[in-house]
This record gives sequence, structure tokens and C-alpha cells, in this order.
Amino acid sequence: MKVVAIFGRKGGTGKSTIAHLLALGAALHDQPALVIHTDAREPERHHRRPYHYLDGRDPRRLYAVLERVKAAAGGGIAVLDGGGNRPGVAEVLAKTADIVLVPCGIGGQDVTMAVADLAALPGAWVILNRFPLLPMHPRRPKAEAYIAPLPQDRILCRLGESAAVDRLTESDTEMHPWVTPPTRVLSATRKLYSIVYAKLSGI
Repeated sequence: MKVVAIFGRKGGTGKSTIAHLLALGAALHDQPALVIHTDAREPERHHRRPYHYLDGRDPRRLYAVLERVKAAAGGGIAVLDGGGNRPGVAEVLAKTADIVLVPCGIGGQDVTMAVADLAALPGAWVILNRFPLLPMHPRRPKAEAYIAPLPQDRILCRLGESAAVDRLTESDTEMHPWVTPPTRVLSATRKLYSIVYAKLSGI
């Protein structure tokens, strides 16, 4: 099993969203997947999903799980959902990962922090989140200007905006149970997993 670390010191860039997208994409490719919550905040409650979700805030439990994951034969991924409020923990855990992904929103501060994170995490890749994908989108020129300071050869992919994607990070309850996302979201999850898997295969 491979370990994917999703980290970054800037909050609100979509670390949790991308962690769930990636795990769902793995499950849709019939691969076992696990999201490990390492943020200091209380974890959400997720049920009946095609991937597993684990509270990894306790370091002893977390490292025990990582040892089992790294030793497990076969395919699949364990995704470390790293919170922006625990940068020291994130940098330690990033060293245990097979690949590190740094989500980056479309804004000046987001890009500035992402550039700093890339400098601190050699070999990490940027995932642009909530990017206006349509070439004629009115916000596309401004978005392109914002991301210009990023090293373009370290941008792994661009993800668009979607309220249905944001729903992946919310707790599953009786009032709002887990439901299979719409086709557009499923396509995005498959694409993201395929891109990350290709990078993992080259490691």
C-alpha cells in the first residue's frame, strides 16, 4: 500500500477535500483506500463509503497504522489528510509518504504559502484547487496571473469548483447520509487517482 501525504501550511486550500477525492477515486478503481485524519480539529463522521476513514490524531496510533500500511502487500493507498494548524507534524509525516501533494487555492496568499511549502518539501507536487477550468471563464485570466509564481513543472493537476465535491468532507448523518456523487464528480475522482497513481508507479 502506498502512502500519499496531503499537506500545506495554509488553511482552506482543500486538503481534506482532495484526500477524500483521491480515496474515492482509488475505490472506483477497485483499490483499497484509507483517509487518515491528522488535523487537530475533531474528525467528521463517515459511514457506508467505499473507502475507510480513521482518526489519526494520536501519534502512537498513527505511527502504528502507518507501519502496517507500509508493510502491506498489494495495491491501494493511505491518504494522510494533514491540517494546516499542525505544520510540524505535517513535515514529519511527509517524510514517511511515497508522494506529497500540496493543494493550492487561487489567491495571492495561497500561492505564496504553496511556494514556501514546495521549498520545504522537495519532491512535493501542487494540486490547484477550485480552478476555473473553462478557457473562456471570466475569472480564468486572473487565476492564471495568480499562479504564475508557482514552478509550473511542479503542478500535478487542476481541479475545478463543485459543491458536490465539498459534500465529501461533511459528516454522514441520518439527515444527510452518504450518497454516490454525481457523474461529474466521479469523473474528477477517477482522473485525480489516475494522475497520482501514474506518479506513484514511477517512484
